[in-house]
Amino acid sequence: ERLRYAAIAITDASRRLMFLGLALSAAFVFPIKEAVQFDYGVRQIQKASNLSFGAVQSGLDTLIDSKIPQTIEGFSEIAKIVSRAGVEGGKNIFGLTKTLASLDVATDLKASQAAEVLVRFGRAFKIPMEQSERMGSVIVDLANKTTAGVNDIVKAMARTGKPLQALTFERLAGLEAALIDLSVPAHIAGTELRNMFINLLKFAPQMGAAMKMGTKEWGGFVEKDAIGALMGVIGAIQKMDSVSKTDFISKRFG
Repeated sequence: ERLRYAAIAITDASRRLMFLGLALSAAFVFPIKEAVQFDYGVRQIQKASNLSFGAVQSGLDTLIDSKIPQTIEGFSEIAKIVSRAGVEGGKNIFGLTKTLASLDVATDLKASQAAEVLVRFGRAFKIPMEQSERMGSVIVDLANKTTAGVNDIVKAMARTGKPLQALTFERLAGLEAALIDLSVPAHIAGTELRNMFINLLKFAPQMGAAMKMGTKEWGGFVEKDAIGALMGVIGAIQKMDSVSKTDFISKRFG
């Protein structure tokens, strides 16, 4: 009888050890898999960026610790896109990667779509890529306050061409969002923004009338503050009925 109970105890212990072994195996498999993914990601970013292994390892570690719900592969792919877009230096590369990763998981915009725009406008407005979070925050904030989606604003900005020197990044993004909010398609809002400033004077009588100004007074206003003039016209259009709004936009802004 004692032997029978001993055999049962041994069998039970064996089963417990087996389950413990399986649990330990699983516990080791996941870290190993992540380590392999991490190492592969570091080497891929290193190839694209020419950064040292240690610099990339540190940057990728920081991204993972940021708690952004992105995979190691996701961070690595975005960092490669940023590097191939011509961004240099660890702080710039990983700063922009963090911004794009946040946009990628929180909006309808893919990182690959935003990279070129943020890089180009960051350079034009002399915004270091390590501060790119500022640009991302501006776009997301505008999307939350208007009917323009993040994707629409970025598309419009991508089509604007070289930014006007008088505009800050915030004001340019704001203009694009405001125009899209008026039902102007994103591709028109982007490609025609520069022409809109020209049209402020080309259609001076109509623009002035919309702002309740005479042609001469309107011309002086545009010369003094073109951005304020355009924003004023947009505000006046927003107050029009739907038919008048559509007619004004099609005739004055094409």
